[in-house]
Amino acid sequence: MDQTNIQTGTRFSKLFIHPQLKADVMVREIELLDSEFQLHRSDDMTRLEQLIASTAHKNLPFTKFSWGNKKSLSGNDFLHDQLLSMFKTYFVGASMNLVVHGSANISYYYTLEQSISGDYTHLSCNRQSVLDLLSFFTNSNMSLDFVDKSLDEGECLVESWFNSYYKQTKIPSTITGEWRLRFHANQRFQFPPKNNFLPSLSPNEDHLMIENDNEPLVHKSHIKLWHLPDNDEVPSVSFIVYPALSSELKNQLMVHLYVNHLKDSLSEILYQGGEANFETSILIFEKINIEFKVSGFKENLFNYISEIWKQFKSFTHPYETTFEMVKELVENLLKKSVLEVSGYSNNLMLQEVTESCYDIDQMLKSLSSISYDDFVQFIPHMSSKMFIEGLFKGDISKDESLHMSHLFEESVEIPCDQEYIHIPRGTNTKNVRVQVNSDINSYAEVTFQIGYEKFSAKKTAILKLFHAMIDHNLQDQLSAKEKLGYRVGSNVDFRYGINRFVINITSSVYDPAYLLSRIYNYVKTLEVSLEEVHEDTFKGHIEFLVQTCPDHDGDGDDLWDQITEKRFCQGFNKNLISELKEIRKKDVVRFVKKYLIASSSHSRILEVCIWGCKTSFPTSSV
Repeated sequence: MDQTNIQTGTRFSKLFIHPQLKADVMVREIELLDSEFQLHRSDDMTRLEQLIASTAHKNLPFTKFSWGNKKSLSGNDFLHDQLLSMFKTYFVGASMNLVVHGSANISYYYTLEQSISGDYTHLSCNRQSVLDLLSFFTNSNMSLDFVDKSLDEGECLVESWFNSYYKQTKIPSTITGEWRLRFHANQRFQFPPKNNFLPSLSPNEDHLMIENDNEPLVHKSHIKLWHLPDNDEVPSVSFIVYPALSSELKNQLMVHLYVNHLKDSLSEILYQGGEANFETSILIFEKINIEFKVSGFKENLFNYISEIWKQFKSFTHPYETTFEMVKELVENLLKKSVLEVSGYSNNLMLQEVTESCYDIDQMLKSLSSISYDDFVQFIPHMSSKMFIEGLFKGDISKDESLHMSHLFEESVEIPCDQEYIHIPRGTNTKNVRVQVNSDINSYAEVTFQIGYEKFSAKKTAILKLFHAMIDHNLQDQLSAKEKLGYRVGSNVDFRYGINRFVINITSSVYDPAYLLSRIYNYVKTLEVSLEEVHEDTFKGHIEFLVQTCPDHDGDGDDLWDQITEKRFCQGFNKNLISELKEIRKKDVVRFVKKYLIASSSHSRILEVCIWGCKTSFPTSSV
């Protein structure tokens, strides 16, 4: 390891050598555990997992309640002592392993065969060991679990932790007889079909010629692709499909249905890809677009993406029963998206500042009216006309990227207009209650809009420097000293066309009004505290940002963010570095007074307040 890794490891090890484990922190963590438990009480899969555990054989450790909440952790006067004892017993070097993840050559730490084979390192198997394992899979040693909405609660038992209603019924012998397994010495076992995505044990390790000219690899009316080579990074391909659709509510819901149907139709391909160590995500991007991301060994990357794309282009219509199943899945996903306060806050923020973000209840009502025939008629619109934007990065050559780009040659549309958000002048407030009636968490988030210019290198440089200077101090003041909540966060980002600075707090103790008052009180102190920053410390922040900012346009994920957010500008990072070197402390102070102080004529502030079940919701917001 290099010196930087050694220093990082040394700092990390201190967490185990001198942990604080304070009693008051333990109490806050119990509150956090209970809050997380309450949020998941209505999740079907979580309830089912606990129900299966509760009905398992009583001698198995699997039957334990593994979530933890106030009830399970209360009434124990020695809990803190037990916590310390557990740490001293189990968190010792002899019981721990260190896993190092990074861009260095994997053969430096492990053999090549181990790195590629993974689960398949043992290339031979003992027949008797397989038979011994299969002998446990008998009908007398198994159970079937079904989720049924039609159960009569009066005839059911109740699981104690999640209050789930259930019935236990013995399966008739007429059915179990057909399942009974009998093993014979001459019985043959059928292994899964060959996985053609698995890499060989002798991958090509030739190093690329790094040619980063900051120009698109492919730039046509229907497609725009970029290439960012890096010998030390796993090859990855990211691309977004922009269909020629408006962002009206029905189209958004159709895209939700489409993406989940597509994943279902790709299940076998995605499973084999996972076995071959391909990381794959297929997500909705900005309401109606689809983002594909794939990373993994280069050897079969083209074949894997080709199969995914082939299915996307040929997908026509699902079975009607599958449609009903996916429709219910989308309904549950929409409900879950606002159960956690931060997800709910994001939805509320977008409702306030965009024209095509809708209330979840409105989305659910519209979803219920979509029929199978409606969906079948919609499907051709997803792939008939579209614009594609993508990025090839990592250990993948220009020629290999061009070869892969031919997959997308059938796209025939120009990009759709992008929607931008706009926070009105002054301070704007959104007050709502939590979605889950039993949720004790309150949430306050303040978003400050920073100007209008998409490509202002100076403004971006000041914003990044400002956040670097105050991030640790903000955490120390609002979390450690004032103990406002178990989750305190701040970030800067660029979303829907604007730079934003955001502060948010999640608390099970204080209501949003009090949290807002403490956030603004902190913001008011920034002018003085920034002026008091020592000049050497100020220069240190600048030097760190300059060192961590690549001098070319983007560094993989950052470049992809710039591309998808439509803010990529050639030479932007070089300009950003130049601006960072010219910033003075007075520029940062002036920035705070201009954009973060509510009384400023330039301020555009959005407050989102989510009131927990134990707080007094303001009557003026009803």
